[in-house]
Amino acid sequence: MFGVAALVLLVLIAVAGHGVYYAKSGISSSTRNSNQQAALAAAKSCIATINTYDYRTLPKNEAAALACITGQFTDSMKLTYSKTLIPEAPVAKATQTAQINYAGISSVSPDGTQIQVLLYGQFTVTNLQTASSGTPRYDIFGVTATMDKVKGKWLVAKYVSDTGAAGGK
Repeated sequence: MFGVAALVLLVLIAVAGHGVYYAKSGISSSTRNSNQQAALAAAKSCIATINTYDYRTLPKNEAAALACITGQFTDSMKLTYSKTLIPEAPVAKATQTAQINYAGISSVSPDGTQIQVLLYGQFTVTNLQTASSGTPRYDIFGVTATMDKVKGKWLVAKYVSDTGAAGGK
């Protein structure tokens, strides 16, 4: 009985997987794995870079962030720096360091050039408010990043907050 159930499950997986990225005959499993690992590493590095800044080095932080992103997200990042961080961070003596604690791939496009990555970590925040206590503030975060392969490099096309499944959904 168990053997029949396993065979049925195997057939269902093969039928359901026909035509998707991991089932394409022209792409080796080592190439798929290599692409996914590269996208995952880039997501971890770039999400940390995008979310790390120091009021004393904002031009350098902005350049590093812009090197990690693509598409419309570029305009959004430039706006964040010009309208928020550059005018306000020096006044507040604000710094933020992002650390990625967990990350994993949630989906891959059929052609393998776009990968969704879930990332969870923490921000270490210092500013005039935390200076009075002498200890930084720690904030946890979760994001879903869309990674696009652009000219052989994995870049962040967008990301949104991810707080996990609410209400048991």
